Formats: sequence, C-alpha cells, structure tokens
Amino acid sequence: LELTPEEPSTMRNLAVAYQANAQYEKAVELYTRLAEKVPAQAASFLQGVGVNQEERAYQLKSHAQQLQEQGAKACPPSNEIALPNTAAQAKNDAISAYQAAIAAYRQALEKQPKNSAELQAQLSALEERQDSFAQF
Repeated sequence: LELTPEEPSTMRNLAVAYQANAQYEKAVELYTRLAEKVPAQAASFLQGVGVNQEERAYQLKSHAQQLQEQGAKACPPSNEIALPNTAAQAKNDAISAYQAAIAAYRQALEKQPKNSAELQAQLSALEERQDSFAQF
C-alpha cells in the first residue's frame, strides 16, 4: 500500500477491506475517488459507494432502534465506529445515508444503463426501505 497508494487496484482492495471492517465512510471515500480516477469503471465504483452507504444506513437504523428501545439512553457501540448518542440523530444520519446510497445508484444507472434492470431493482428496494424507516 505504501508503494502504490494511488494505484486503482490498491485503492479498490483497501475499499473492500474497509467495507469488510464496517468502516463504510472510508470505503465510500475511496470508491468515490476511484469513480473519478477511472471513468470507464465509474458505474461499478458508484455501486460500491451505494452498497457502502446502504450498509451504513442499516447500521445507523439498527442503532437508532436500539437506542429507542432503551429509552434514548446512550449505549456503547459494538465496535470502534463512532455512532450517534440519540435515536433521533441516528435516524437522521441513517436517512442521509439512505439518500446518499440512492443518489449513488442513480449515478451508476446514468453511467452504465446496460445494467439498468439489476440496478433499478436495487434502487427500488432501497427506496422502499428508506420510506419504511422514515415512518419509524
């Protein structure tokens, strides 16, 4: 990594490692940079952004529900990732992450319309999850 930190394959491998360790914001940052750096593969990298934003939204949604069940008491996160201390903030952050995921999937659709059926299905499912969670 130190020898070729800006090499696309290195950046992608690091993004995958961040995702595997639930460091979604770092993965999103790398996938976003990759989409700009390698335009021919931008749709794929934008899907990576969407997947990681979706994972972050799910993490925040679960955290918000846990906080609400505990009567808005702060609970320690299960890992080293900083999470909001209130259910309301976790819910707002989750909705923002859902919106970012939806935007990334839409950008991926624009870049590569040939995969539109699969991406459109992911996008529709994500919009439904966001809508149901917003009513939580």
